[in-house]
Amino acid sequence: MREGDQVTVTGPLLRHLAAALRLRVDEVVYLVDASERLECRVTVVSKSELVAKIQNITPLVEPPYRITLAIGTPKGKKLEEVVKRAVELGVHRIRPVVTERSVARAKEGRNRGERLSAIALEAAQQSGRASVPQVDEPVTFDRFAAEAPEGLGVVLWELESDNALLPLLQNRHTNCSNGSEHLTLLVGPEGGLALEEVARLTDIGYLRAGLGPTILRTETACVAALAVAAAALSGGAPVLTPQGQGL
Repeated sequence: MREGDQVTVTGPLLRHLAAALRLRVDEVVYLVDASERLECRVTVVSKSELVAKIQNITPLVEPPYRITLAIGTPKGKKLEEVVKRAVELGVHRIRPVVTERSVARAKEGRNRGERLSAIALEAAQQSGRASVPQVDEPVTFDRFAAEAPEGLGVVLWELESDNALLPLLQNRHTNCSNGSEHLTLLVGPEGGLALEEVARLTDIGYLRAGLGPTILRTETACVAALAVAAAALSGGAPVLTPQGQGL
């Protein structure tokens, strides 16, 4: 809660700041409120709240592109790690999808929604994001495939060797008249996507793309795909020809 030049923090973010980061009185902490980054000095730390005084305010601007990350639900706590990294890399929305080879089932995700949202909030604060990405409840593959992709849809597939993600996105971005883009990326679970699933998605407009010659773990593929997408859509990496030469 923000009132005047004072900020009061409670709930999950308090636990992160006080327990994980062990902030103490008179230390500096950076918080995000709407589209502003607040430089604050801690004045009170207790079990119920952290109070800090605002010393400086910096405006924040989100990137002009919006990336939705769809991920075949992985096992264990891998989804939590993906949420953290995806938020740091500027993702707009995260959609867990229960695919044929998913180990985790949809019902397991429903009880984790609140925790995943809290993780997204903490990661947004830590990385200075102007907004907190939306983390959806898991959906079945049938439901996901019944919807058209938001903007350009791309399936990351380990068997795709003809189309690399970087030039595909950069060429698309270069031809976008207003410099903005909405992109949906789908990364499969452990074991990858089934051939039938990839075929269904290409039938509704998704493009296939690869991330290189090696097979990546699900969580690694998510980070790699988002990093490539952010670089491509922000103009931060060179366009490569098929011979690997920069244009």
